[in-house]
Amino acid sequence: GKTDEEIATLKETSQAWNVNKVLFYLHALVDKSCIVATLKGESPKSAFASNELYKMMGYFALVGLLRVQCLLGDYRLALSTIAPMDLSKKGLFTRVTACHISVFYYVGFAYLMMRRYADATKTFSSILFYIGRTKQYHTRSYQYEHILKKNEQMYALLAVAASLSPQPLDENLITTLRDKYGDRMSRMQSNNVDMSAYEELFAFACPKFISP
Repeated sequence: GKTDEEIATLKETSQAWNVNKVLFYLHALVDKSCIVATLKGESPKSAFASNELYKMMGYFALVGLLRVQCLLGDYRLALSTIAPMDLSKKGLFTRVTACHISVFYYVGFAYLMMRRYADATKTFSSILFYIGRTKQYHTRSYQYEHILKKNEQMYALLAVAASLSPQPLDENLITTLRDKYGDRMSRMQSNNVDMSAYEELFAFACPKFISP
């Protein structure tokens, strides 16, 4: 879907999205902004970190690292990267709806891949409730399509987590899961487990992995 000019520009700058370069700059932003120390309640020791703009760049670089590490398959590092942020409280990430949803999607996915099914279920349930409460306010937003897509993907991942390790769920979530994925969940939870049902949901809901 790109123009000839855009394709030519990408060919000329083939290293623009090199994984090593992306990781280097994200880590540099986090280190220079001293955002981890700030989130822990410590006073930043650099003039760079005292600037509000740089502090925000460092903060959202943490979110960027969470995403990249999940795409690379390093889920333990992804969760440790985001650990300084208290996801149970409002923060900068909640000010941007697409960012808020992405954080919970990638955290929930990391939990799922590490077989921490209870944590994955709790994470997905929390953000799906939030989307359900606020979705009508974003119908005119440029982020609306992103919100709907992530909503569907997280219901699929919740279906996988609930099938692998059943946890107590809210009745509204159970009803929605049955409506969307009742047939697949039956196949996943039957005595003769249908692995193709897992594969279908995972292929639909997983992020687009990248090679280091």
